[in-house]
Amino acid sequence: MLSSLRSVAICSRKVKDLTKRLRYTLGLIFLLENWPKVLWRFITRSETEGLFIFRNGLAMRYAQWVEIEEIIGTFVRRDYGKVSKGSVVVDVGASLGSFSLYAAQQGAKVLAYEPATYSFYLLSQNIRVNRLEGKIEPFELGVAGRAGKRTFFLTRFSPLSSFFSRRGDKIAVTCVTLQDIFEENHLKAIDLLKLDCEGAEYEILYRTPADILKKIKEIRLEYHVLPGKRTNQEDLTDFLLRQGFALVHQRRDAPISGILWFKRV
Repeated sequence: MLSSLRSVAICSRKVKDLTKRLRYTLGLIFLLENWPKVLWRFITRSETEGLFIFRNGLAMRYAQWVEIEEIIGTFVRRDYGKVSKGSVVVDVGASLGSFSLYAAQQGAKVLAYEPATYSFYLLSQNIRVNRLEGKIEPFELGVAGRAGKRTFFLTRFSPLSSFFSRRGDKIAVTCVTLQDIFEENHLKAIDLLKLDCEGAEYEILYRTPADILKKIKEIRLEYHVLPGKRTNQEDLTDFLLRQGFALVHQRRDAPISGILWFKRV
């Protein structure tokens, strides 16, 4: 009996995984003009540069097959949701710029922060190619709990580079805080703060003064569970609830990662 139940559970998971992959594949087909080439690069795990050509006229250079996952997250799954016209958006962990470009196309003004050298190069190229210089301002900076120099680890797959991996090449990056972003850009408010920073989300938010957090209307982030105290989604959620936010959406992608959306109430 138990063996039969396990078999049913395994079969159910496989069906769910297959359904999800099919949905994402169809999403790419509807999204991209050159979807056959992109899917082939994904299947073969190609690590040479490629180009996304979108049906809506957008074009994006990318470096590795793993960045196709980023496109699926932004444009198919809508990990960070929709953006209202006229919004001020801060994109922390902008990578090659998928969310920044999406937000700018929706009419937002975007400040995009990316510390990894080659990812920042792709971000800058993608802004230029799409003539979005007036809507996206890129910064080759990290965002952290404290300003100053910090060791950043460049992993084989660039979207996974972080302050915490302890693997790959080490570079020194200059970091700013959320308070610095407000002050240096003369911001009165941030309509949407997007965070995908491989574990730095905790120190960024925990060390931001309450009067600065009050100026942020929405936070949408990918969380990454780290060893130690208060570096998990439960503690982060409790903290933001105490700061006057409501949790409006959550999705668990793996035991140590997922998506959280918060909105000020």
